[in-house]
Amino acid sequence: MLLTDSDELVNKCKMFRNLCFQSSKRFFHEELGWNYRMTNLQAAVGIAQLDKLDEMVKIKRHIGNEYPRRLNDIKVFQLPMTNLSYAENIYWVYGIVLTDEYPFEAQSIINRLAEKKIGARPFFWPMHEQPMFIKQGFFKNASYPVAEKIARRGFYIPCGTGFTDNELEIVAKTLHEII
Repeated sequence: MLLTDSDELVNKCKMFRNLCFQSSKRFFHEELGWNYRMTNLQAAVGIAQLDKLDEMVKIKRHIGNEYPRRLNDIKVFQLPMTNLSYAENIYWVYGIVLTDEYPFEAQSIINRLAEKKIGARPFFWPMHEQPMFIKQGFFKNASYPVAEKIARRGFYIPCGTGFTDNELEIVAKTLHEII
């Protein structure tokens, strides 16, 4: 689902979602497109989710404001920013990046959290290190140090909309124990 006030973006996305067929010449492609046409069921779910959007953002921001209160004293954590000059975080996920002072990578914390039955996952892996792109010959000898660092030192902790303050406290206490 896409929400925008840009007619240009709407038209471009409509083209991409339908295999980039040209309106004047079907099966003629000037760009690579996909079959991303939405089904009626997907549209119904999307509309229902939009009805709950404000409440979901409120819950996510509550979690995003509570974690720092409980984790700010862990000096090896770089916590997400709340605001920028142009945006306010809605905490779709709650990501933590380990500073260089911490001697291990994020996977060590993810493993320790898993031992305590707390789900966590690593940050997305950089494109230039994805085997499928390497096999295709892309990104030869490429290095993107920031992407490489956050992929290895970043992890997400629980923050779903059904997450309770008690569960949040358990995650925070466990992170204190681990660090």
